[in-house]
Formats: sequence, C-alpha cells, structure tokens
Amino acid sequence: MSSPETLYCDHMEEIKKRLEIVDSMVNSKVTIGNESKDAEIICLQIRKVLEMIAFASIISNEEKYSEAYSNISTHWRIGDILKKLEAINPKYYPTPVKYGKSKNDGVIHFDLVEEGYLTVDDLIKLYDKCSKILHTWNPYRTEPRIVDFGLSIQEWVNRIRRLLDIHYMKAVESDSIRVVIMNDPNDGKVHMITGK
Repeated sequence: MSSPETLYCDHMEEIKKRLEIVDSMVNSKVTIGNESKDAEIICLQIRKVLEMIAFASIISNEEKYSEAYSNISTHWRIGDILKKLEAINPKYYPTPVKYGKSKNDGVIHFDLVEEGYLTVDDLIKLYDKCSKILHTWNPYRTEPRIVDFGLSIQEWVNRIRRLLDIHYMKAVESDSIRVVIMNDPNDGKVHMITGK
C-alpha cells in the first residue's frame, strides 16, 4: 500500500481532475445536451470532491483514527466521518494558506487565508445540496424541483480551490505540519512538504 503522503497527494490529484470536469460543464465546453443531466453530473463530481476532502483528512490522521475506530474501510457517511475526525483531532480540516512575504532568511513563509474558502460548515451544506440533486425526485411531491445553492457552482468551486490551493494539515499529537501545494510550478502536480 502507498505511504500516507502518496495516498493524500493522489486524492488531491483526483480532486483537481474532478474540478476540471465541473469547470468544463459550467463553462459549457462539455455538455450531454440536457441541462438537468448536466447538473446531476456536476453535483456528482462536487460531492465526490467533498468526500475526498473528508477521506484525505482521515489519511492525514490515519494512525489515531484507526486506533479510535475499527473497520475504517467501511466508513463512508461524511457527517459521521467529520464528527469522528473532530473527536480525535479538532484541527483535522485543511488550513488554507498563501505565500507570505519573504524575509530573506531562507525559509518559506505562509500567511493564513482569512476568507472565501470552503469551511467545514460549507462542506456539509454543499454536500447536502448536491445530494438533493442526485437523489431521484419523489414523483408525488408537488413543489418544483429547485435547489438553492446560495452561491453559483463556479463560486463553490472557487472556494474549494481556495481551501486546497496551498494548505496544511497537522496530525494529532505531532509537532510537524504537512504543507500541500496543489500545482507545483515545476511540474503542475501536487506536492507535499513537511515543516514546523
């Protein structure tokens, strides 16, 4: 099996691919010719991205998570996963950062991203909204099938990207952090570096 670092980076690469599909469909570059079916495909991709963010958080806390909860390979309910993660590590969620000002000390500095990124509450809300689109509509409901996402799909995608573009995770009971860069300038791939 792959190392946790490789597995995490693989998850992030998959997230990038799924967000590219959403971009193509939102910008009408790709369509299957049916607006409601396009919406379902978009919501499926976003929902999978949100699940992958949750699973990536398990990966970065795998040791403690598997000590606390048995059969982690059977865990799939996103709400339950997030509650379990928070119980073992209140700082389990990715922390978005951006490059800070260089101090000419040979150290890379990062500043926190203060707003405009996908929060845990946003993740849960967006997951539920996408689920409403993916579930078959009860034919006996009389109200129109309208789901208010609150923001445009493109803005939700932007918030996901702001969360993940450069982020760090701190595993429970660890002094080090892992900084993840989604698009390394040298090869465009996801890279992870460990620091303090």
